[in-house]
Amino acid sequence: MRLVSLLLVLFLAGCQLPFYSPQKSNVHLVIDAGSSGTRFCPYRISEQCIHLDLSQNCFSIQASGGLADLNPSEIRQVMQSGFTQLQGMDIEKTVVLGTGGFRRLPSHLQAQKLNLVASTTREFFEPSEARILTGEQEAQLAYLAMVAFRDGKRDHVILETGGATVQLAGQGLKPRSVPAGLNAIRELSGPPHACKENTAPSADRFLECTQALKRILKSRPWYSSFFAGQKPESVYTLGSSWKSIYALAGDSELTLEELKKQGIRICNSSISEIVDAGVPEQFAPASCYLHSYQYALTSELQIGSLKAGEGSWPPGAAISEFFSGCNSAIQ
Repeated sequence: MRLVSLLLVLFLAGCQLPFYSPQKSNVHLVIDAGSSGTRFCPYRISEQCIHLDLSQNCFSIQASGGLADLNPSEIRQVMQSGFTQLQGMDIEKTVVLGTGGFRRLPSHLQAQKLNLVASTTREFFEPSEARILTGEQEAQLAYLAMVAFRDGKRDHVILETGGATVQLAGQGLKPRSVPAGLNAIRELSGPPHACKENTAPSADRFLECTQALKRILKSRPWYSSFFAGQKPESVYTLGSSWKSIYALAGDSELTLEELKKQGIRICNSSISEIVDAGVPEQFAPASCYLHSYQYALTSELQIGSLKAGEGSWPPGAAISEFFSGCNSAIQ
């Protein structure tokens, strides 16, 4: 009898123990339909539209190019591969956002390709939608992404370097974007001899490449609207192309002078020396151009210091008005 009573007391006491309920969340899936590839970015977002895990990584799907350049069969294969990896995930909504690759298409092809991407996505997940971001919207989303990474702080400026376009946004700045991305300028420029991958290393190569790239930038009709009057004290740099620069520097912050010195050293190094410094072999030949390009861009903006930013614009999209319950407007 005593044993039964004891078990009854323990049972009742157990019923009164506090019940742990984890914070409810849904997955906001952002698909980055970039100019050179497609990334699936699932983010766990709270009911208050706050990132619960900013360490979540996007994953890329192997393809011959970005969705804007793929045929219907290839688009379907990309979507199938991506959603297969997301099986079992509690996705609330999927938003496919096209960037520079879509913007460079003629308007009638933009609509045609966007409708194809949207209908293909719905085959694998509903609800979903597809849109083409303006460059200014992409800039604003990159700014929002850094707001998330900085725990809500908004007193920053971001510079995002993509393959097709470059974005600038920040507190007190009107978001802006120009078709001056890493690949776009290289295709536009040829590139200049000093910037070519097979050019022999030399002490003058960096400055010759930088000066040639600056002449190209200054010749573009959008130069004044993007660069004029810009003297940010510091910026958070976003985009995968920056990772190599900070890794070589062994630091997450650089002055323009430090970037210049590193660029001179890289452009005066052989491919094997660049690889020995830590650059993956497949990227080593383009390392001189990368440094020269980023220096040309940031010195024209007269930036005081460069800080390594986190991620890119997709985290900002995940907490924007694309998803219900989020009210961070994109301009």
